[in-house]
Amino acid sequence: MANIATKFIDGFNNTSPSTSSESLNRFYKESFAPKFKQLNPTDTVSSSLLKQMNPKSIELQSRYLANNPNPIGEKQKLTTTEQSDSYEQAHRQYHPYLCDMTNINKFYDIFIIDPANGNIVYSVYKEVDFATSLQTGPYAKSNLASLFQQLKDSSNPQKIAFADYKQYSPSYNAPASFIGKPIVVDGKTVAILAAQLSIEDINSIMKERDGLGESGETYLVGPEGLMRSDSYIDPKNHSVESSFRNPNKGTVNTLSVIKALKNEKGQHVINDYNNEMVLSAFAPVNVFNVRWALIAEMDEQEAFESITTLSQLLIVILFVTIFIVTIAAYWFARTLTKPIYALADTMKKVGQQGDFSLRATVYSSDEIGVSTQAFNTLLDALQLSISETNRVMNQMAAGKFDQRIEAPCRGELDTLKQATNDCASSLNGAINELNNIAIAMADGQFDIQINASMAGELGTLKSNINQSLSSINNTMNSIVDIMANVEQGNFKEQITYPAKGKLAQLKDSVNNSVSSLSIAIDGISDVMSALRQGQFSAQLEAPLAGQLDILKQDINSSMANLNNVMNEIGEVMTFVSQGDFKKMIKGEASGQLEQLKSNINTSITAIDTALTEISSVMLAISQGRFDHTISSAMTGQLNSLKTDINHSVTNLERVINDLNQVMAAMANGDFFHQLKQPLQGQLEDLKNNVNESTSLVSLAINEVSSVLSNLAKGDLTKNIEGQYQGVFDTLKSDTNATIEKLTNVIQEIQVSASQVMQNAGEIASSNTEISKRTEEQAANLEEASSSTEQMLDELTKVSEQSKSAVALASNAEQIAEEGNRLSIQTVSAIDDVNEASKDINEILTVIDNLAFQTNLLSLNAAVEAARAGDHGRGFAVVANEVGDLAGRSAKSAKQIKRGIRI
Repeated sequence: MANIATKFIDGFNNTSPSTSSESLNRFYKESFAPKFKQLNPTDTVSSSLLKQMNPKSIELQSRYLANNPNPIGEKQKLTTTEQSDSYEQAHRQYHPYLCDMTNINKFYDIFIIDPANGNIVYSVYKEVDFATSLQTGPYAKSNLASLFQQLKDSSNPQKIAFADYKQYSPSYNAPASFIGKPIVVDGKTVAILAAQLSIEDINSIMKERDGLGESGETYLVGPEGLMRSDSYIDPKNHSVESSFRNPNKGTVNTLSVIKALKNEKGQHVINDYNNEMVLSAFAPVNVFNVRWALIAEMDEQEAFESITTLSQLLIVILFVTIFIVTIAAYWFARTLTKPIYALADTMKKVGQQGDFSLRATVYSSDEIGVSTQAFNTLLDALQLSISETNRVMNQMAAGKFDQRIEAPCRGELDTLKQATNDCASSLNGAINELNNIAIAMADGQFDIQINASMAGELGTLKSNINQSLSSINNTMNSIVDIMANVEQGNFKEQITYPAKGKLAQLKDSVNNSVSSLSIAIDGISDVMSALRQGQFSAQLEAPLAGQLDILKQDINSSMANLNNVMNEIGEVMTFVSQGDFKKMIKGEASGQLEQLKSNINTSITAIDTALTEISSVMLAISQGRFDHTISSAMTGQLNSLKTDINHSVTNLERVINDLNQVMAAMANGDFFHQLKQPLQGQLEDLKNNVNESTSLVSLAINEVSSVLSNLAKGDLTKNIEGQYQGVFDTLKSDTNATIEKLTNVIQEIQVSASQVMQNAGEIASSNTEISKRTEEQAANLEEASSSTEQMLDELTKVSEQSKSAVALASNAEQIAEEGNRLSIQTVSAIDDVNEASKDINEILTVIDNLAFQTNLLSLNAAVEAARAGDHGRGFAVVANEVGDLAGRSAKSAKQIKRGIRI
């Protein structure tokens, strides 16, 4: 957004007024003023609006308002005008985007404001505030101007300012509110972005009708009592626009509004703005730094209608309930005693017979029914507990100790249940522990113990088994520790735990095996240590037997082969480090050593080929040849390097060819030739600079050539009109000044010639020779006015003839005194022509300076190429070509200068 705002501000500041205010004045009188009067019968449009606007404001309003073919309210449809200045370009590029932003965010309008002077440099809908100043313009006292004053000095990009609703004359005095924020770049406010808010969005929210019935409405009121949303009940007088246009009828000063604006909230019954009794709810709404009142109201009768209806319904329900309760009490008394007698009878039978299968009949779900159900539940629990206890005891007698009483019990029954289950659990635990011990020993686990608490004979059995397991476990743990050390590479440890019988034999065998392995490992470790230190001549010398001896022989043979290969690799790498890539590994090898040998030889060959090719290409570039590329097949990073080098050489060759064509064209006087090949990086910059230089030189030379061509034809009315900078601007100024001075000189010469012709008759009466030469002088002066080149030749003759005439006139001073004075004036005019010729020489000097600047650019390019070393050789060739072109241009300029001097 900062870029967009900057483009509009720069375009506004660079706008050149080219339109009179006539069409804009007609727009205000014929379009704006009638509609304003129609909407505001008591107000008039100020006649001084245009007087408060600067020429740029008048120019832009004329383009986008007065000369806009779209009707009022649709001016935003115009995207482009017939103008082509920077403002028009910015408008053509960004106006559609800003229109979309306005529509998406449902703003009434969007403004871009210059913080330096308050100019509204852009507006989407182009009302009459567009292009005016909020500091000095006709709307400097509007609420949009107050928003501008809040933001113009702020450098906080997070600051948001709000201007509450007020009548806004550019919108035909309709109420308008604004929101804005500064656009900050590098801590500096470059623009202010403001938006005019739409009333329609607020109304769409406030006109929500859910729960408001027929007479309800919600609306917003501002601090001055004027509407901030349209009323549903009275849109004629209490809409936002109506309340601002006619405050006498549209102001709302009810008690709810007063309290809400005092930051209170609540509800009560009051008289509304139409003096009707309503139920009114109110609350404050803070909009930025402004407090509004939010009011929700409904007609009192409609609001309390449901409460009245409910009261009447409750009275009817009360009488019906009394009647029903009376009937129910009579029926309850009749049915209450029957289930009580049935429950008492069942209790009596259970107590007499001991039969827990009896159950009392449940007649209802009331308190008596619940009591009956509880009695039946008690019988169920007793029956279940006794049955479960019998079942568990029978199972234990059969040797099954995993059965338990699962039925839920309470009280003494629960105690019986727990005792029975504990007995079964103790026996079951002892059996399970013994089974676990047997299974663990079968799996080689000797560290297991019986941990369950036991008593009596079970306790003695537990102690004996645990002692046996401990003895076996200690022996096995010692063996495991030794094997763990062996696994970790420690062959020095021995079994020291005392053992007997078969365990003692196992102990000795293990210790002997560990000792043999320790000797072999120590020897292998010495060999590997030497290998790690780069000593490939080490051998395993310790005496071994069996498979360890075979391992020893294999290791020694491998070390010998590895030593031979590594010695040869070291020799080859020495040659490579010295830049010699011709040396190869030739020794015999097998397996991975043979593969290593092959890979090293292949790599050295590939590097040697690549370096040879690269050296050849670089040599060609250093000699100014860019047609040489790397053709050998390569792989991996060498192939990538090959591709990059070939691509670079191709690009350089294409650039050099294009530059040669451009320079050749310039040497032949063709400055229209351009570099068109797509390039990148500094080559792209070089291309752009060359193209821009040739275009600028072509334009300048064409315009100078056109002016000088007209000058050669005797047309002194043509000047150089293009906009240039630097030496070209000096060339333009000098050429135009020369033409102007030549024009003045020619005019003076013509006047002098006329005077010479007038007095020639008088001189002829006294001296025939003076008359003849004076006539020749007049003829030469007339020819000088038609052709600049002929003028110079003829004026030279006139100068000589005039001098002769002066000499002759001196002899006849008494007769031709007036002729003598005229001759002196002629000599003065000729001197002025000579001065004009010097100005033409200065123009050629400027062209010569241009060639010098081009030569200087070539010299700088050559210096940069020298800094780049070998990589800049190709670019140095380009710089030399540019320098040669500059030399040829300077030479041509000098030849032209000599031709003009002749």
